[in-house]
Amino acid sequence: MLRLGTDDPGQVGPFRILAGLGVGGMGRVYLGVGPYRELAAVKVVHRRFASDPAFRDRFRREVALSMRVRSRGTAAVLAADPDAPVPWLATEYVHGVALDRAVAEAGPLPPPSVHVLAAELAAALAAVHAAGLVHRDVTPANVLLAGDGPRLIDMGISRATDTAQLSAAGALVGTPAFISPEQADGAETGPASDVFSLGAVLAFAALGRGPFGDANPFVQLRRIVDEEPDLTGLAGPLRGVVEACLAKDPDARPTAAALAASLGPVPPPPGAPAGTWLPPAVAALLPPPPDVPTVVAGGWSRSPARGSRPVGRRALLVGTAGVLGLAALTGATALLRSALVQALPPVPRPTTAAPPAPTTAAAPTRTGTGAVAWTAQGPPSSTSALLTDGRTVYAGGDGTVVALDAASGRRRWAYTAPPGGVGFDPSRVRLAVADGTVYVATNGAAIALDAASGRERWRRVSRLTEGYQSLVGLEVMAGPGVAYFTHGPTLYSLDPATGDTRWSHDVDGNFASSPEIDGDRVLVSNGSGVDALRADTGELVWRHEPEGVNATELGVAHGIAFLTVNVGDVVALDAPTGAVRWRARVGGGEFPGAEPDRPVVVDDAVIVRGRDEQLHAYEITDGRLRWSLPDRTKGGGTATVPPFAVRDSTGGLVYTGDGLGRVYAFEVATGTRRWVYDPPPGAGSVEVITAADRVAFTGGFDGRISAIRPE
Repeated sequence: MLRLGTDDPGQVGPFRILAGLGVGGMGRVYLGVGPYRELAAVKVVHRRFASDPAFRDRFRREVALSMRVRSRGTAAVLAADPDAPVPWLATEYVHGVALDRAVAEAGPLPPPSVHVLAAELAAALAAVHAAGLVHRDVTPANVLLAGDGPRLIDMGISRATDTAQLSAAGALVGTPAFISPEQADGAETGPASDVFSLGAVLAFAALGRGPFGDANPFVQLRRIVDEEPDLTGLAGPLRGVVEACLAKDPDARPTAAALAASLGPVPPPPGAPAGTWLPPAVAALLPPPPDVPTVVAGGWSRSPARGSRPVGRRALLVGTAGVLGLAALTGATALLRSALVQALPPVPRPTTAAPPAPTTAAAPTRTGTGAVAWTAQGPPSSTSALLTDGRTVYAGGDGTVVALDAASGRRRWAYTAPPGGVGFDPSRVRLAVADGTVYVATNGAAIALDAASGRERWRRVSRLTEGYQSLVGLEVMAGPGVAYFTHGPTLYSLDPATGDTRWSHDVDGNFASSPEIDGDRVLVSNGSGVDALRADTGELVWRHEPEGVNATELGVAHGIAFLTVNVGDVVALDAPTGAVRWRARVGGGEFPGAEPDRPVVVDDAVIVRGRDEQLHAYEITDGRLRWSLPDRTKGGGTATVPPFAVRDSTGGLVYTGDGLGRVYAFEVATGTRRWVYDPPPGAGSVEVITAADRVAFTGGFDGRISAIRPE
């Protein structure tokens, strides 16, 4: 770590700066500590980029997307402020050593370590691609080796920053020895480009050299484009993996998700000490844990100077892991953070006045516990979509949809979408069910399946303009006689019987998402507001554009459109006219604002998830806060999973969960906790929840689906 100078900031957003970690082409990286004593790597962009409006726009879009990345193999984005005087980004602090340094000082990694490296990095890239991102700089310098596994860093901002480099000097994007042939040619790059770079990184880790030798950049580029890689000395199963990754034709390379499925998962043995997956010579290079109290004392005792002004105190964007989301972190980082809670002195809060905290419901009575009724394998690995009609559970992920019997978990059918199309990685699936049809959005295509058999009725591949190809995915909504898909800037109305396009609507200069049906109209988010369209013609009826927002999600019920503004408020719009009925703050304290989830409505309440990791229930008539739960200050847990609400035989219930696998059921009317499921140690995180008649169904990164019912 580097000592801070007078030109270094003392505060960046909510993070107190403790020390310097390094300097890169796009900015300076610092070690920071947040208000809840979590360590973070805080990157502050160079001022020359801060003055470029085009850079800020790209940075804002890419950061918003990167916050969706959820993988143990990446350094999670915790918070960012693209609109600060000097833009900044904070990620999880990884206690590790860079791969390039490890190989330089300890030599090539042994085959078992390379196998773990390959499996974890492939899974990390699959998550990056599933979020609609292309890393574009997968290099040994951007791979950290930690005791509990490798981490891919700098994900999600490469596209924005590299474009700035190109426009500034016509320079080559990426590190020459590890870029793809299409990248070297200056062509459009997609997820396959990252896979090529992954192959080059794995060859470097196994051989101690790059697959195209050491030479000046121009010679390396010619070799990458025209010559076969030199893999002399690489044997065993990994040779075939590396060769497949290094195919010249992007279409001939495997996807990151396919690689991850074929290689793993290969986690370190349970309970193994840190460094087990690494050879002793590399484990010895791991830096000692920071002496945080000493560093904090040194950083806080520095006299204020011209460079110690706060930078961007408002954190406009907060990642899905969340600055508060300590429960979602695993391994050495989580253990380190747990120790910091006791080791660090209290951290002063920023002096900016915080809005009044909303009224929290009285501590709910715990009336029961939940138990697992069955567990079954759903998609091959991660589950990104989950729906049920009470008889069948439909789970989607990795380009696959699986139908399970809701009572027993028995598999009824499975469907895997053909490869092709553009947009998100196949691991991202979205689902809707209506009129005996399962509508699937994945692999760049809209697909209709027979709900009883899984037979494909039709499939329509979406074609996007070049600028959207790797940034966006599909979403779907369906009802009686209607089916809507969004892809890129366009909302499509498709004939449910044939898949033919009835009409399409392009939103104004942003991404179409979160379609919702409201009688004879369909509403769609345009990325900064709402478009309301006639369902029969697609004609624009009204448009609502709130000020100062960068993302919106929609929920519609009772003639009201509920809009959650990312890191902002919840707004109720009159669905027929677009007029604002009410607007309410979400959460309070250090982290007010809503998470970018769809609001859910049941009975007379609308429920949204806040950045404070609570669910907030509002009266739909006037926006009065009914309750905020769970209450973590009283051992109530956290809400890190988008909520699902339903009226069942016992009344209106809302379900959520957390990164430790816990599931909560709350009564909508009172906020009383009906039951909680507390899994055994080591259970995976819950990522999606659905429910029907007192049974909650959950899915996570391992693809397993569980049915949980109250005991």
